[in-house]
Amino acid sequence: MTAASRQADAAICSEELDASHGNERRFRWLRDRQALLAIGLTLLALLPVLVTVVTRSGPRYVPAGDMGMIDLRVRDVWSADFPLVGPFSRYGWSHPGPLLFWILAIPSRLFGQAAWVTLVGGAVLQGVAITWLAVLAWRRGRLPLVSVALVGVTLLYVSTGWWIMLEPWNPNIALPFFALFVFQSWLLATGDARVLPGGVLVATFLVQTHVGYVPLVAVAAVAVLVYAVLDARAHRDRSGWSRWRRQVWISLAIVFLLWLPVLIEQVTSSYGNLARLADYFSGGNPEPVVGFASGLRLMAAEFRVPPPWLGGANDSNPFTGAASEGSVFLLLVPLALLGIGLYVTRGPAALAPRRFVLLAGVMLLTGTVTLARVTGVPYPYLFLWRSAVVIVLVLTVAWATANAARLSRRRRASVSGVVSAFIIVALGSGGLAWSIVDHPSDVSEFERATRTIASQLERRGVAPRGVILRLDTASLIALQRGIFDELDRSDVSVSVDESLDYQFGNRRGARPADVEAVWWVAENGRSLAFLASLPGADVIARSTPLAPDEEQEAEVLERRILDGLVAAGRGDLVGNVDGPFVALALGGVPGVDQRDLDRLAALNAKVDKKGGCRCGVVAMRPDVAPADVAWLS
Repeated sequence: MTAASRQADAAICSEELDASHGNERRFRWLRDRQALLAIGLTLLALLPVLVTVVTRSGPRYVPAGDMGMIDLRVRDVWSADFPLVGPFSRYGWSHPGPLLFWILAIPSRLFGQAAWVTLVGGAVLQGVAITWLAVLAWRRGRLPLVSVALVGVTLLYVSTGWWIMLEPWNPNIALPFFALFVFQSWLLATGDARVLPGGVLVATFLVQTHVGYVPLVAVAAVAVLVYAVLDARAHRDRSGWSRWRRQVWISLAIVFLLWLPVLIEQVTSSYGNLARLADYFSGGNPEPVVGFASGLRLMAAEFRVPPPWLGGANDSNPFTGAASEGSVFLLLVPLALLGIGLYVTRGPAALAPRRFVLLAGVMLLTGTVTLARVTGVPYPYLFLWRSAVVIVLVLTVAWATANAARLSRRRRASVSGVVSAFIIVALGSGGLAWSIVDHPSDVSEFERATRTIASQLERRGVAPRGVILRLDTASLIALQRGIFDELDRSDVSVSVDESLDYQFGNRRGARPADVEAVWWVAENGRSLAFLASLPGADVIARSTPLAPDEEQEAEVLERRILDGLVAAGRGDLVGNVDGPFVALALGGVPGVDQRDLDRLAALNAKVDKKGGCRCGVVAMRPDVAPADVAWLS
């Protein structure tokens, strides 16, 4: 070879090497650009969380109802009454485990156990789920899959509202973790062993925080196990076990540590929480299930036009609070989507998308059966996961179809998809963030009432022997819980009846004979009117949107109307007394003056317009205080 030939070959090699380096730099820049876009999209999805942290950190926040109970038990993590079970349910048992309390207790301790930390901590916890989902999606499918995942999370929040960030309630906090869990289940179903410990942790959090996730988590776990067995048989060797061995042992350690307190509570209690749950779900609940037909209609409601997760109404019955239902024929939509998903994922090359489609279908079926087993009134908060199940199905089929069409290889289609994802996430998260900014610090009328009443009671103080704070246990508002939390935080000597210490902590129960007085919490005008009319009763705290003379007039009217209903044997109608349609509902009842009904209807309408509750606390001696006022519910 001549010197000229060698020089020409060297020049060619140098050009090829330069071209290779240039391609590598271009690919690196492309990867870096995708990473920056993924980070930007994640920050957009986290905007409601960030706004909640900025606007709700520091100000005085008074949690009401169940949020007050959660805040109380979060503080108990650092006390001798360490919680071993989860948030209490109105059905007479607690959700299975205390993991939510333990996690929120960490920031609570760092910031002096202020109530606002529970609110902000709940929002941050949701942000952890969103970020975790984005990281897993990036690891599996880079920017395209991150876009799909965060669009799904955004649509999930569109189906709810500002309250999901501003109410640190266990159904709210658990919701984004369910979306994360479904994604983890798919990764596990496709053989990603690294996800197992995190999946077990999220599954434990879901089940312990809200028992309604048990069927969904259990079925997803079975599906993952079935896929693992099928893959093992297909490979006909044990080499795959080496990938799973370490992850399985870590997961077993997580299960042991996080479920040990639950088992301790069960074996050390005379009637443990697991036994309560087992008795309830094995037929101990007197309320009937809604049935399969209602379960189908409840799921069908997610496919109305427009659906709740695209800005449609996610309403409920204004009288009963029951979730609205849709036509069963709307379920043809998810069936068609499943058919499309299975069609476009046929063939061995589409194994991963096909498994996601099948998992989404299994979740839809399980969710429908679970809805059919809801007992009593199907309140929407019992199944916030319903929208998540539907969104997973819709986006999974869309993603599988895009993969089948190889749209990711078409630059124009890829760019359009990413731009669309940014628009959807920006509009959804931005709208939610604006609602949070625009909403007053006192989130609800009951939080304002809790603050007002608790402040009055703190100024009054209690006798050395203390008091029992009492409330009808059938209440859904549970104003008493927030008031109790505030008084306990201020070291006011307040207790609950011994039968309720299971809810409030075993050191907070007392017998009437052991206290100075009973403070009955009245959550509505009729309860306040009745309790104030009892011998020796004294209204010691009150919250009302009416003027003093109007409030006095409303109380007198309600006493007369209640007396008339009891005399006529129509105690079944007392629940209408505080409603705007009282004149219509009670008109014609013998012994009830129509003029009283018309005037009370006008006052009730003014309460609805101004917002707030006509509620208060009535003090009385323990020996004359009624045990309950359930007949007024």
